[in-house]
Amino acid sequence: MIATLWTLVWHFGIGGVGIAGALAFAWFSPVFKKTALWVALSIALVLGSYATGVVNENSYWQAKWDAAQVKAVKRGTTARARAGADAASGVRDDRDTDD
Repeated sequence: MIATLWTLVWHFGIGGVGIAGALAFAWFSPVFKKTALWVALSIALVLGSYATGVVNENSYWQAKWDAAQVKAVKRGTTARARAGADAASGVRDDRDTDD
């Protein structure tokens, strides 16, 4: 959890410094003002895309986890029902050594 947060802080920190640097350059530069503003906008778009990717990845893995959990519960319920039916019908398991 901490490692994931550190990665996000690092990426957004670098992006924030880049945006701040480009805006400061645009403020003080008489020649490359538009170029610096485009660079700042580009960095902001990249950061927005990165954040969207992080959210989509988390949603994807949560959906996979939920599907696996439903499958495990279904398999467990089926196994429990079969075991109960076997016990009720008197079927003996060779691995059962309670005798």
